Amino acid sequence: MPEATVLIPTFDHGPLIRHALAAAQGQTERDLEIFVVGDGAPAITREIVERAAADDPRIRYFENPKGERHGERHRHRALREATGRVVCYLSDDDLWFPDHVATMTELLTEADFAGGLQGWFHPDGWIYGQACDLSLRQYRSPRTKLGIKMGLSTGAHTLAFYRRLPEGWRPAPPDVFTDQYMWRQILATPGCRAVSSFRPTGIGFSSTLRTHMSLEERGREIERWAAAIADPVRLQRLREEILVANLRDATRDANYYAERRGLRPVAAALRRQPQLRRFFRWLRGRGRTPPAR
Repeated sequence: MPEATVLIPTFDHGPLIRHALAAAQGQTERDLEIFVVGDGAPAITREIVERAAADDPRIRYFENPKGERHGERHRHRALREATGRVVCYLSDDDLWFPDHVATMTELLTEADFAGGLQGWFHPDGWIYGQACDLSLRQYRSPRTKLGIKMGLSTGAHTLAFYRRLPEGWRPAPPDVFTDQYMWRQILATPGCRAVSSFRPTGIGFSSTLRTHMSLEERGREIERWAAAIADPVRLQRLREEILVANLRDATRDANYYAERRGLRPVAAALRRQPQLRRFFRWLRGRGRTPPAR
């Protein structure tokens, strides 16, 4: 039985799949099976995956016609054939750092569901964060302002827990993100043990912010950042930039809840602590530093 199943759903991003595949293949945790689950994907997707599978028997392609919504039921059917102890998800236009799967499998040694930490790249080149700490109620409930701020590429769970779920992957309502709908089901399951990682292990490239870009342009953008990840020095700087972005996002969240309760904004209160003033000066400076290219 492999340590992990990596599931990469794909629809219309065609050649971008090669970058996600390379990120999955380049993991330090080598004991993997890699499922690419098509949802009416073009022929180029099948060709790229089949070429990769010819050299790497861990890769398997699930070809499907276009399904309802984002083809969630295709994912469910693929997971019926999964054998990994844990399941990690990767969007076909995101990238993982080499230690992502190893980080998630360690977290899932004593948990059922884990959320990773990643940075999001704006098309203009700056990084923004979506901090989410699953130990805090405000990040676990869909009824709060914050909600479950986790993209697909940061989610992972044990296969045993998935098979205890009432339904598994199924089409989400029109006004709910597919991954959010799945995470809600997981967190609502009685006895779910959820944890979060605070080590950056990936970067995301929102499709909704890139509707003006061609697939060729998007491919070149992802290639630039894949090159940064391959360089240890640039990767370390990238981790720092992502931490800063997520710290800033977490501070905004904390301020929101403090102000709702009539308390002093958290950032201002912390700055009154002498031992933290230097840190906040550093944080402001790093926030102005251009991301590594």
